[in-house]
Amino acid sequence: MVTGNAFDRLNEDMLSEYLFLNPEKATMLGLHEPYDYQMPHCGPEHIEKNLIFLENWSTAAHRAASRHRLTLDQSLSLEALDMAVDRARFFTKSYPIWRMNPDCLSAMGPMLLHMATSEYAPIAKRLDGVSWRLSRLPQYLSEFRTRFDRHPSVELWTDDAITACERFPKFVDVIERTARERIPDRFLTQLKRSKSIAEDALDQHLEWLRDMRRDSIAEFAMGTARFEKLLKLRRIGMDKAQMLKFGEDGYRSWLDEREKLARRLTPKGDVHSAARLLESHSPRRFEEVLKAAEAEAQSARSFVEIGGFATVPPKGRFTTSETPDFMAPLLPYGNLYMASKFDRGLYATYYFTRPKTRAELRAYYCHSSIVTMMGHSAYPGHFLQRCVAKERPWMFLLPEFAGSDILTYGWSFDAAEAWACSASALMYDKGYKPNDEVHLQIIVARLMYYLGATIDVKLCCGETTIEEYVDEYVEATGLSRAGAVSEIKWMAREPGTFLSFATGLHQFKELREEVSGSMGKSFDERRFNDEFMRHADLPMALARKGVLANMMGTAGPSKRIKQG
Repeated sequence: MVTGNAFDRLNEDMLSEYLFLNPEKATMLGLHEPYDYQMPHCGPEHIEKNLIFLENWSTAAHRAASRHRLTLDQSLSLEALDMAVDRARFFTKSYPIWRMNPDCLSAMGPMLLHMATSEYAPIAKRLDGVSWRLSRLPQYLSEFRTRFDRHPSVELWTDDAITACERFPKFVDVIERTARERIPDRFLTQLKRSKSIAEDALDQHLEWLRDMRRDSIAEFAMGTARFEKLLKLRRIGMDKAQMLKFGEDGYRSWLDEREKLARRLTPKGDVHSAARLLESHSPRRFEEVLKAAEAEAQSARSFVEIGGFATVPPKGRFTTSETPDFMAPLLPYGNLYMASKFDRGLYATYYFTRPKTRAELRAYYCHSSIVTMMGHSAYPGHFLQRCVAKERPWMFLLPEFAGSDILTYGWSFDAAEAWACSASALMYDKGYKPNDEVHLQIIVARLMYYLGATIDVKLCCGETTIEEYVDEYVEATGLSRAGAVSEIKWMAREPGTFLSFATGLHQFKELREEVSGSMGKSFDERRFNDEFMRHADLPMALARKGVLANMMGTAGPSKRIKQG
């Protein structure tokens, strides 16, 4: 048998065809020519065409694999493709979210933001692509509306879509302000013309959304049968009842840990007094939050480099910025945006959302929170993992970006989140700022993950409402009521995604114990951490296979999460 070079060539060819169908995904992957001057068809026929294409891709890839000896990475890539097909079928046929959620702008905005702020070309070139796409927004929105010709939208998601549409012109204003004095007049004139075209289209789209709102339905749950199918497709290793027990048991366990630590932190020994103590150690102004977070990221990077428990690539630039206004309703605290797979360079920006009050600033961005936030998002968390995995196979990302249109969210997050959710505790255990305030933040994050998993299960199965868990979520996390509502609405917008935090965290711990227990004194922590980061673009079940194969010479059987 020959090597798998033909397998790689096939997949490169198929990717090119896929991105021709989905040029917006090419942009988000960091492939800009010629895709930044193309728009996808957004009607229902496009969804079906994508599914058929992926199924044909899988058939061709398996045929090629049968004729070649595949490497471990190629075998994992083939499995990732199969999981992408499973995802496409589920979200196209079983749970067709594409004709339930009328929000196409919350994803369009970040794509245009990526074009405006990434460093792949001179700013005039980047903004020319943004201008071109804005000028085609009328056709894009018109095609999108045909998805709902005979289908009502979900009320909750329609409200989000209305908010996004109302705020989108402010985002376009930000782009125009950015362009002034930075691009030639001819580009600026065209951008203003495109902006006017887009604003007219947005007015028409907003009127349509408000009409849809009047006939929208409250129900969005997928139900128990489809939820259990989703768990199987994700290879989580639990059914719904086991998933609920896992979330509830983990939540109770971390509640006990929080109570013990609160008694040590304050004279009163109660959770609320401990929270007030943390809030008293906060930056005074929002601008100080941005500076403190950027400094914290660099401090954490230096600690990881000196500690030697994970590889830190020499290049990598991490910055902070305020969340653009149009994105703020969807990101009540902030979010991380990193260089894409094919972008040149290693860079990331964490966008912090400006709190409305001084009290919210203290609650969201106290110093201990900034420490754990940067551990999770920068070093040694998401950004370091993405840097380490930069040159790994692009097919590892297929379950995340392939198989749906711009709306449907990925569900390969569990391995990447497993690493990021473990990162702050790893730093704490290594002696990085090991004070009780940081420890309490780590525990509060665990409470959020496990309670969130429980809420996610029940929302997916139609067994709870957003309002039912708000008070408990406030009590567990210390968020404001508005913040808790926003978090739970996020779970409802991305059904099944929040499970990734708790399940990934737990499976990562079990994998480390399995490898270290089997290898004994020969276990190398740095090698294990590096191997996991190299495979963390994959879903957790496949990341586990890759780590075991490279560390121990075996992929091992699929592992079920232990109960209790």
